[in-house]
Amino acid sequence: MRTSKLLIFFIVLMFFSCKKEVKDIDKTEYMGYDYFPYNIGHELIYEVDSTYYDDFDIIQKEKKFHFYIKEVIESYFQDNEGRQNIRIERYKRDKDTDNWSIKDVWSGVITNTSAQRFEEDERFVKLAFPIKETQSWNGNAYNNLNSQTYTYKDLFVDFNIDSELYSNTVTVNQAEDTSLIHRNIISEVYAPKIGMIYKTYNVVKKAVNGDIISGSIYEYKLISYNMGTE
Repeated sequence: MRTSKLLIFFIVLMFFSCKKEVKDIDKTEYMGYDYFPYNIGHELIYEVDSTYYDDFDIIQKEKKFHFYIKEVIESYFQDNEGRQNIRIERYKRDKDTDNWSIKDVWSGVITNTSAQRFEEDERFVKLAFPIKETQSWNGNAYNNLNSQTYTYKDLFVDFNIDSELYSNTVTVNQAEDTSLIHRNIISEVYAPKIGMIYKTYNVVKKAVNGDIISGSIYEYKLISYNMGTE
């Protein structure tokens, strides 16, 4: 009995030692490429809650939606620079019992210094490498939108989504700007080997009394994933 207890003690000790070692590497030497998965068959399913404020609709200004999004890395292809890109097929359904319907096709590419996604005909720099607190970059560097500074915060910490705990996550602040007449807050949370696990988007215009005039608010929460082939 004493031998069994001693064995359990050493196993627990080794577990926490290894966990600490991974976090130390993350903070000093780790580039962070595996926060942007590249495996064929990699699949993420999100539950999405969305509110849209329509300033042209007097009867129903606030419109709420609830649906599911599935993203699958379907294949690789070469871009005009000879880089291997990923083809990301995105599906949507309104209920978890409905069949999936193809929504759109996005793509992504990873370089030595960044991870980029082509979303809705615009290319965004989602991550910058190495991942570190002092890193900042223009998320719109490769599109025609206004310059937008992205930064990291809450590096290599646990993140909880409906009692599901993800370790060593990093948060990308894409926008954080508020005033009496507007709110512009956008951030994404990434987990290693999984990718984006959470997103909040809160971009609205407000009246002086605080009422929302227009804009949209939505939240993506990861509910399941499959890492695909290594």
